[in-house]
Amino acid sequence: NRLPIMDCDEVYNYWEPLYHLMYGTGFQTWEYAHEYCLRTYAYLYPLAAYSKLLQGTVVPTLDQVTPQWAALLVGGSRGINGNSDTAMMLSTQYDHPVGHDQLAVFVLMRASLAAFMACSELGFIAAVHHRTKGGISSKTNEEDPISLSSLAAVFMLTSAGMCHMSGALLPSTTMTLCWLQATAAYLRFRPTRFIFWAVLATLAIGWPFGVVVFVPCGIAVLYREYFAIHDESNGSGVGPASTRTSSASSQSQSPPRGGMVAIIK
Repeated sequence: NRLPIMDCDEVYNYWEPLYHLMYGTGFQTWEYAHEYCLRTYAYLYPLAAYSKLLQGTVVPTLDQVTPQWAALLVGGSRGINGNSDTAMMLSTQYDHPVGHDQLAVFVLMRASLAAFMACSELGFIAAVHHRTKGGISSKTNEEDPISLSSLAAVFMLTSAGMCHMSGALLPSTTMTLCWLQATAAYLRFRPTRFIFWAVLATLAIGWPFGVVVFVPCGIAVLYREYFAIHDESNGSGVGPASTRTSSASSQSQSPPRGGMVAIIK
């Protein structure tokens, strides 16, 4: 939550409408006006429900488990101006503290977005490690000490863009989250899960042009499933890719036809 909000669209096109859905007040940009209808509230309704859940459950719970001396250390106390300990503690992260539960919800919301992104990144790195088996050297056919998953983890941890994006309330952030989940599902030979994340990212976010990033893996999934069904119809005994997870995981040297090549050559 120390990271600044880099995009004005995040404030006026997403935080303001989200605030309006929760509290009934706030500014409305021309993109949300009925005359233009360039943005949809479908992306914000689930986030508003989650924010109300935080406001009704998490903040009161933190007030009960937070020692009063901890709030006093940061300049707050229970019952002052009707503000909770949690709000006072979280408000000290900013240069202009505002002791209010709405600010606590805002901070927890950004922390939740970053946590969801972190889980997606970990799932993606684990899928890369699972698919490449830690990395194979092309000369000695032995495990490479520097695996693809390790390189992916280093690049993602040191990326300033990923850092700033993780807690941003923007469709591009949610699209990246869905892409990481979908790609992890593709690498683990789970086409149903891949389709779920691809459709969710395309229809629920209100960013239909983002479907372009799912096209390569989508074509690969169709190609893989086509040959799997073709082999099954020829009596080879190979079922669809969704039922071949265990067999695919045991074939580290020969990936399925149409899938991403796992061995670095």
